Amino acid sequence: MIRYRLLVGTLSNCVGKATAVGIWFVLTPFVLGRLGPQEYALWVLTSAITSYGFLLEFGVGTAIIKYVAEDTARGDHETAAAVIASARWLYVAFAIIAVGSSVLLARFIPRWFGVPPELQRSATWLVVLTGVNGVTIAGSIIEAAAAMAALFAGWGVVGMLAVIVPVNVLMGMASTVLLKRVASDLRIGWRGANRAAVRRVLSFSSSVFAIETASRLQTKTAEFVIAALATLDAVTPYALARRLGDVAEMVAIQFLKVVMPLASELHASEHGSKLRTLYIVSSRIALAISVPVAVVLTVIGGKILALWVGPAYGHYAGLVALLAVSRLIASSQWPASEILLGMTKHRMVAATALTSGVLHVVLGALLLPSFGLTGVAVGGLIPNVIASLCIIMPFATRTLRVSVGTAIREIWAPTAIPGVAAAAVLWMLQYGSVSPSLPAVLTWVAASLLVFAIGYVSMPACHAERHLIAEVFAAASTQLRRSTADVRRVA
Repeated sequence: MIRYRLLVGTLSNCVGKATAVGIWFVLTPFVLGRLGPQEYALWVLTSAITSYGFLLEFGVGTAIIKYVAEDTARGDHETAAAVIASARWLYVAFAIIAVGSSVLLARFIPRWFGVPPELQRSATWLVVLTGVNGVTIAGSIIEAAAAMAALFAGWGVVGMLAVIVPVNVLMGMASTVLLKRVASDLRIGWRGANRAAVRRVLSFSSSVFAIETASRLQTKTAEFVIAALATLDAVTPYALARRLGDVAEMVAIQFLKVVMPLASELHASEHGSKLRTLYIVSSRIALAISVPVAVVLTVIGGKILALWVGPAYGHYAGLVALLAVSRLIASSQWPASEILLGMTKHRMVAATALTSGVLHVVLGALLLPSFGLTGVAVGGLIPNVIASLCIIMPFATRTLRVSVGTAIREIWAPTAIPGVAAAAVLWMLQYGSVSPSLPAVLTWVAASLLVFAIGYVSMPACHAERHLIAEVFAAASTQLRRSTADVRRVA
């Protein structure tokens, strides 16, 4: 049951995120060509500021997921309703802070990051709009369509962000309506808030805030360092390479939304053996998502970048590979961190993540003058290795009583072995090709992913995945037979 909920929840979340990733992947070359390197860099910095704006919710969203999961598992719906109501009032306060902060900082941020004088007015408005956007929920398809409409209308980068504001407001309202229908047994409103619930939420959300701050330091600060210590133009190639490296992260994050509340339920019910199962299966799936993406980007990242946004960016292959490996190492321990959060082991996770994030910024700034953009990437790789493999992984396996042999046999080997095979196949297919066509690259990627998929599901440890695939095919076959019978009856 644990495996089924985890796998089905992951697949359903990934469908939505894959749609968003696909849309922006297709539209990025158009946006880059329309705005140019400098304005695109400005858009990247604005997006990074938006990401930091989400910190102003202080981890309350994650606290809601944890405590509502725990309270509903115990059947205590009144306490869950109090948590929701208290969180809604906290969000109102945070929204006021977000908008006020963006207005106050709007005049100064463009100067801090070397924005040219002719773009500073646009940058000021972008910061203000970022504060408004940072407190709403995005609808990827409508958002992308609105942004493209703004570009076609000639409104530039400011227009792109301005039209997203009303889209986000409407999507937030729609999400509330859908949530009330889906979770009809929960009372979702403004009444019932109390100080005890506020203190309970904030006691946990403070550590989540530290972890999320660390995440922003690791993934959204390099562009600021580059803009401040190098040039605004240098932000664009780094951002493009990072976006390719973040593909696996974008999908894996949807998977993590399932892990933490499930861990909270199991911890509240004192199911230690099921928590161990959750750790093993979730870690393996996280690697199954991240490893093939890292393989593709490490072997042919430069060729993909050149096809995606133009040959001028093809020589950043090494940068793409470094960023992909760094994200792979970090993502391998995301399930462990989420499970530890669900078990209320958040202080150690928060301290490790925050230290790693600070080291990321410091090392990147120190290595940038001597090694350029590669130095920034290495500055992120080093703390990722230390935090993920030397601290989080040993602590999680010790806490959950998972032996080294079990971890190698059931987590690492099922992804490492097919990963090596997929890398070998991809390297042989692309060997000697300098400027491949898009169909050729797609064929290479499909072949390597197929090799990985076959190897992965064939591993002895992956019986849960094989069982789910069998269930999916059985359900599809049953539905097909029913549809065929219905057609025959009508005929």
